[in-house]
Amino acid sequence: MKDEMDRRDFLRKAAFTALTVPVALQGGLKTAQAKDDSPEASKQGARPMKRIGIEEHWASPAASMGAEPPFDVNTVRIPLRRLGDIEQERLPLMNESGIAMQVLNAGYPRYDGQGDPNAVIATIRKINDSLAETVRKHPDRFAAFAALPMWDPKAAADELKRTATQLGFKGTLILGRTANGEYYDQQKYWVFWEQAEELGAPIYLHPGEPSPDFPGHLELKGPIWSWGVETATHALEIIGSGVFDAFPKTTLILGHLGESLPYLLGRLDEGYVMSHKPVKLKKLYSQYIKDNIVVTTSGKYKPEALICATAALGADRVLFSVDYPWVTPEAGVACFENTPLSDSDREKISHLNAERLLRL
Repeated sequence: MKDEMDRRDFLRKAAFTALTVPVALQGGLKTAQAKDDSPEASKQGARPMKRIGIEEHWASPAASMGAEPPFDVNTVRIPLRRLGDIEQERLPLMNESGIAMQVLNAGYPRYDGQGDPNAVIATIRKINDSLAETVRKHPDRFAAFAALPMWDPKAAADELKRTATQLGFKGTLILGRTANGEYYDQQKYWVFWEQAEELGAPIYLHPGEPSPDFPGHLELKGPIWSWGVETATHALEIIGSGVFDAFPKTTLILGHLGESLPYLLGRLDEGYVMSHKPVKLKKLYSQYIKDNIVVTTSGKYKPEALICATAALGADRVLFSVDYPWVTPEAGVACFENTPLSDSDREKISHLNAERLLRL
C-alpha cells in the first residue's frame, strides 16, 4: 500500500510539474519581452546592456570561397555580400541592435587543399594582417580570431603565436577537420594545443566541410544537422584523446549552444563507464565539458535551449554570439533577450564572460 501511495504521490507531482513549468517559462518570456520592448523602459533611461558577439564572420578579398557550400546559395546572397563589409552595413547593424563589439574571424572559407602549401600559408598571413588592419581602424568595436593553416600543425602553432603576440588577436576560429579528413585530436597536433595553452588562446571549433553524408537525405547536410553532429563528435574525440589531460588550461569554444553536448552530459558519462578506453582519462566526459569547453549563443534557437545550456554548464560558461552575417544582429539579440534569465546571468553572457576569457 505504501509503495502504491508513493507512486501516486510521484505521479501527482510529475503532473503538476509538467503543467506549471511551461506556464512559468511562457510567463518569463512575456516578462522579458515586455521589459525589453516597452517604450517606457527607454523613456526612463534604463541602461542598455553591453553586448559582445564572438562568432562573427569576416572575409578578406584575398580569400577564395572555394567549393560550392552544402546549402541553398539563393538563401544567403545578402550575407555573402556582407562578409567583407565593415562601414556600410556591419557597423550600422551593430549600432541598431546594441552590439558594442564583434570578435571577427577569418576562418571561413577554409584554406587547405588550395594549391602550394607555402603559398597558402603566405596568403593566410596576409589575410590575418588585413584583419588586424580592420581591427586597428575600429579598436573599440572589433577584436579578432586568427585563420590558421591547420593541415600543418607546426605552422598553425607558429601563426597562432604570431597573431597573438604581434597582432593582438584573441585566439583562433578553425573549421572542423582538414580537407584531407584529419582531426585535431591526433598526436601530431599536440604542438598546436601546447602553443594554445601557453598563450592562453581559446580555440573556437566551428563546423566545416567535409561533413558527414546521409545517403538519400541531402536536406540533412550542412547547417541543419551534419555540421552540428560533426563538430560535437570532433569535440568528443579531442576529449577522448586526452588533449585536456595533457593541456588542462586549454579552452575550446563551441557555437550553437554547444552543438547539443550540454544536453547529453549524463548520457556521455553513463556510456563512457561501459565503453572501451584506448586512452585512460582522468575525469568523466561531463567534467571536461564543464572545465574546458565554453559555448556561445550563435545562430537562432529557442529560449528553452539557452535555459538548458545555462543550467547544465553554468552562466559563466556561456557567451553571447550572433553568427553574423548568416544571422542578423536583430535576430541574434531577439533570441537572447526573449530568454528569461536573471540580470546577473544576462550580464555575464552578454559581455562579462567574453571580457574575462578573451581579455578584452
